[in-house]
Amino acid sequence: VKDVASYATHPVVHRWAYYFPGEDVRVELAQLAIIMVGWAVPDSSTRDYSTMQRRLLPHAQVCSQWVLAVETGLRTRSYTSGNTDLVESEEKEATLDAIHNLGNLYADQGKLIEAEKMYERALGDYEEALGLEH
Repeated sequence: VKDVASYATHPVVHRWAYYFPGEDVRVELAQLAIIMVGWAVPDSSTRDYSTMQRRLLPHAQVCSQWVLAVETGLRTRSYTSGNTDLVESEEKEATLDAIHNLGNLYADQGKLIEAEKMYERALGDYEEALGLEH
């Protein structure tokens, strides 16, 4: 496979993920996609960041729909062993940071309404997780 500067999912994997049965699995896959796209957003100090951000924009738009569709906060997986509170906390923090990064992407691309929605979602969930006094 040649090194290309773009993002793609193999069509078979994409169809499998889309049609995979079970709402819980779909939510987890959406959450994973949000984390992957959100954490791929480069900051302005990265070489060719503008080009990279433009390439991520279509993926961010799909992830943003998922972020806004989940009404009551992002779900966390159930774990059978280990310190579940710590794992769930880290997972939620990674997801919220990714949502904030999506807001940064939109803001950098001049899409301020979309950026505001992502920032408000991240802030609301941060407040819910940490409390208003934090």
